[in-house]
Amino acid sequence: MKEKETFFHTIGGKIEHLFPTLKQDLDIAGIDKSPRSFLAGVIQQSLLVMIFVGVGIALVAFLFDMGAFYGASVPLAILFFFVFFLMGVSSPKAKIKRKVLDIESNLTYAVKSIRIHLTSGAPLFEVFVNISRENYGELSNSFKKAVKEINLGRPIVEVLEEMTEKIPSIYFKNAMWPLIGGLKTGGDLIGIMDEVSKSLAKQQINQSTQYGGKVQSISMITVVLGIVAPSIAMIGAVIGSMFMGFSEDMVKTIFYMIVLYIVFINIMFIVMINAHKPSLVKA
Repeated sequence: MKEKETFFHTIGGKIEHLFPTLKQDLDIAGIDKSPRSFLAGVIQQSLLVMIFVGVGIALVAFLFDMGAFYGASVPLAILFFFVFFLMGVSSPKAKIKRKVLDIESNLTYAVKSIRIHLTSGAPLFEVFVNISRENYGELSNSFKKAVKEINLGRPIVEVLEEMTEKIPSIYFKNAMWPLIGGLKTGGDLIGIMDEVSKSLAKQQINQSTQYGGKVQSISMITVVLGIVAPSIAMIGAVIGSMFMGFSEDMVKTIFYMIVLYIVFINIMFIVMINAHKPSLVKA
């Protein structure tokens, strides 16, 4: 069914060339849309957010008699448009990243399962069927697709190569390429998967150690920016109101800005902690 053309599709078509990897990202992320159509949706949603934010800020300024915020409503609304537009355009990459993280968090356990099943004498195809039926999230889904392709008569090596190339995870590639190489050369698959399993276990330990150090550093920075700096700013506002003639509205504005700043710092702390989580360690 042909998609209905809108004004936003026209704009999407004109800016499509600015995002050369978008088509590939949509394919890997499993989003069944053309770049033009995807950009049209992002632009439309960003405009709605811009209108909502602009009207919302103006309404808050009116209800709480905060005249200084009237003038800020338009630039803030425009800022929100660009922020949400960039977030929307990058959402396929974010979805791919979540998919990769889910795969990597289950990879160590899946490799161990493959090694155990091979050791017990199970054929490799049956091993893949078992992995596809286990609770390994996106990894199981990828193996389900591989099993379907193999059942249709495609060579197992060809299917594994295609799956490995499509999943942008260095850890997954490092785990699968030795297996593919072993299949091509007739090598010892049990020994290969045993070495892969040991390598992943070492990388798990290294990631956990590095994560602990990063959390300590981020926590110290957050204490300075989220507690010490706002406290100094509050003291400055109080002194300013007492000795420098700051108006009540100005003190209120400073207070609201400090509150928003503290909320922002705490959100950034959570985001940074999550961003540095070990990918090979299952949450």
